[in-house]
Amino acid sequence: MSTNYYLRNQEEYSNHKTIMEERNRMIEQIMKQLQEWNTAEDDLYDIKFRIENVANVGYEEFHIGKRSRGWKPLFEKQKGMFTSVKELKEFYVANANKYEIVDEYGTVLTWDELKKELIDWNGERENGDRSDNYTDSEGYTWARYQFS
Repeated sequence: MSTNYYLRNQEEYSNHKTIMEERNRMIEQIMKQLQEWNTAEDDLYDIKFRIENVANVGYEEFHIGKRSRGWKPLFEKQKGMFTSVKELKEFYVANANKYEIVDEYGTVLTWDELKKELIDWNGERENGDRSDNYTDSEGYTWARYQFS
């Protein structure tokens, strides 16, 4: 099992949650109306999925990196922000009032937890053995490309 980690804009995420809660209330009202009009439940779930995708509201989020059982962590370069673990920490410390660290499941982490869960993750094999990866001064592998 693998886990991705991100820096999430706290203010935008809070606004996102408020908007998404309102969106979900509206969708539920629409779904109730559709259920009155149509008794084919399978079709309604497909309609609900399409409505939710059209009505999504995003927020600023930067991919930090990924870990997976058996693999060393792979970090994603963020041009103009951080290109090494040292720069990542400096960026986070300088912007901790704006960004929070989260994993792909929505769990908020402290810097020490990120260090334990991603930065210091033990793996036996290199993750992402592409030729355009590079190693920072502390020995961590970084991707110059976007990955998930």
